Amino acid sequence: MPTTFTTGQVDEFIKQHFAKLPKDTAGARKDWVPEFRPPEKDDDQYWGAYEGVWIYGEPVISSSVLDSDRYAAEVDLTLRKRGAAEKDVTIRRHRLDLQVKDGKLLIAHAREVGD
Repeated sequence: MPTTFTTGQVDEFIKQHFAKLPKDTAGARKDWVPEFRPPEKDDDQYWGAYEGVWIYGEPVISSSVLDSDRYAAEVDLTLRKRGAAEKDVTIRRHRLDLQVKDGKLLIAHAREVGD
């Protein structure tokens, strides 16, 4: 089981995770470390408000200076609320803290950052 991942593998994991949203929150929840997974109703409520979620640009990935099995990434998401016009979108930056658990790359924490 791998304990470290390349930048390309981390990038692909992030892209695959956000490609599931907003329609497959159950599938996206499997990308989380189980004990850090947000409550299902919170996930459904947050992502359910959006009709579309797309990565804008490329994720910025860094490995932690603490150890080699943790990664941090920031990704800009283009979000379109349900019922909004096609061009009526916002771009929000999200930070993901990732860790390797049982040989799998998983999300340990995620949050929206900045304005």
